[in-house]
Amino acid sequence: MSETVDSLKQRLVGAFVILSLAVIFLPMVFDKPHREGNAVVEQVPPKPMRETVVISRPTKPDYKKRAVESEGDSESESSLPKLVAVESGMNEASATPEVSQVPSRDIIDSEKRSDVVESASSKADSKPRIVDTKVYSNVWMVQLGTFSKQENAYSLRDRLRKIGIDGHTKPIKSGSATRVFAGPFVTKKEALRIKRKLDAEFKVDSLVVFFEA
Repeated sequence: MSETVDSLKQRLVGAFVILSLAVIFLPMVFDKPHREGNAVVEQVPPKPMRETVVISRPTKPDYKKRAVESEGDSESESSLPKLVAVESGMNEASATPEVSQVPSRDIIDSEKRSDVVESASSKADSKPRIVDTKVYSNVWMVQLGTFSKQENAYSLRDRLRKIGIDGHTKPIKSGSATRVFAGPFVTKKEALRIKRKLDAEFKVDSLVVFFEA
């Protein structure tokens, strides 16, 4: 009895082993083979063909030929200005009017006279100008002061002119001093206005003077 049980167990184990082997190997036998992966083939471009370039040796320039050509060009160019110069000379000769000859004595005398006039005018300009206020009649003047030195009087007169006011100087009868005036002004009101301006500008106490005819 025990033998039959053992043999039955062995058969069952064998059957189980066979079934397990069948389960493992049968799919491998009956299934289709696996698809091979898609292989990507990259085409490698062929190597470029290198062209061989033949460089010729430089030729020596022909200096003699070039020198001859340059001389020829310079000769042709130099010939043109000569023609132009001749034509321009003809035009100038035709354009210049005829000038009558002046005696040399008259020219010398006129030059001497002009020199004398220039020297006299330069001497007159070098001396300080003194304006006599008697030429003004029925006008108002502003007297800024009396100076014993003429240089100081002329300096104040020039300062008046720099600020746009007409300045004049007048020596007194004794000749020991010089007075400085600003003006003339038509109305007393205008003279008083300028007086206030000059007193503030030059720090003086000026006077408004009326000159009668």
